[in-house]
Amino acid sequence: MPRDGRVRAVGKLAVGSILGYGVIVVLTPVLTRLYSPANLGEFSAIAAVIGILPPLMTLGYPFGQLSARGIGGALRFGVIALIFAFSFLLVASFGLLVSAPFGMTANILVGALAALLCGVLAVLTSVGINWAIRRHRNTGAAYSTFANLGGRGIFQTAFGVSVGGVTGLLLGEMLGRASAWWIIEKGLLRSTIRAVRRKPRALFRIAVANRNYPLTVTPALTLENLLVWLPAPIFAYFFQPEVGGLIALVQRFASVPLTVANQSLATMFHREAREGIDRASSRLLRYLKLMFVIALVSFLPLYLSLRSFGAPLAEWIFGDARWAGSAFVAATLLPVYLAQFLCLFTDRVLLILDRNLVKLNFLMLNAVLLFSTVAAAKFWGWSWQSALELFALTQTAGFIALFLFSSQMLQDQIITTTGRSET
Repeated sequence: MPRDGRVRAVGKLAVGSILGYGVIVVLTPVLTRLYSPANLGEFSAIAAVIGILPPLMTLGYPFGQLSARGIGGALRFGVIALIFAFSFLLVASFGLLVSAPFGMTANILVGALAALLCGVLAVLTSVGINWAIRRHRNTGAAYSTFANLGGRGIFQTAFGVSVGGVTGLLLGEMLGRASAWWIIEKGLLRSTIRAVRRKPRALFRIAVANRNYPLTVTPALTLENLLVWLPAPIFAYFFQPEVGGLIALVQRFASVPLTVANQSLATMFHREAREGIDRASSRLLRYLKLMFVIALVSFLPLYLSLRSFGAPLAEWIFGDARWAGSAFVAATLLPVYLAQFLCLFTDRVLLILDRNLVKLNFLMLNAVLLFSTVAAAKFWGWSWQSALELFALTQTAGFIALFLFSSQMLQDQIITTTGRSET
């Protein structure tokens, strides 16, 4: 794709993400007046399940849509992903219904089934967006991205007025994701059914030939999502739901730059680099250096502002003194989010270089640190604030180590490529 076309494509996806999160940011002060920190803390467990499910349901095959060399190959990867997703839905739903009589409460059953439905909607939307990107229909992908983000905020606000509680948050989540899928669907399910009927063996061969996705990509994505979504429910469990609600609130805002960069710059780079890392490696290295400078320069002023003025500002914006602690949470977790921001492009580097085991090992270490630091802090009788600081320190160190290691691998790739061309 020419550079101008690439810039326009990135711009459309970025605008969709920015506007969608703009709606979330604008409506969050309304949500905090409709829902309590405990509501957000309890809902964070369901949100964590929804965030973790997509790679497990699809076994990572949607990434094949971006890596496939042809449009036909991209469609087949999408079909394989949907087959696994619906199979997972049927098996998991059956398992929940069978186990329900053995001590599972009605609220837990309904929440689990709703989370499964939201997971399928998330898969349908992501597969549809990838398919639109491969066909250079970036406007449709941008509209769907906007609906997926902004729609959830709008519906959660509406149900906060009419229903309230965790139920209102869950209904808003479901309808927001459903609206995003309706925008991007464009006959993808019909194409899936035709492909299954006509060439089931071909789909099976492609799935087996690309088993690196379920074997390495899926575990890494699952761990990555765990690290993003689990802090809120874990702190809610070990301390109190209100603490989980504060972390969940901060996560809503922290997701803005992470999601915008991931759904625009990182995704478009992946598409452009699918024909080989050699051409794109120098450009990506420049991206990595730029991201590092942005993270480094922005940290200190943001941290000092949050620590100095954050608490009264949070109380004023969110309408209640119960939300003042979100300023401390934001300042403490700021280096974690900046480190995750740095790793967005290194994720694509490792995926394209087929070095996902590197990422998997680093994420396994961070996952162990996540559980062990919070559990140890609780065992030692620390406050939730001290536990959060220990968690932030260990997570930041792990992500920065992954960033530096991946950057060095990319530099080695450039040196190797340059040596081959000179020879």
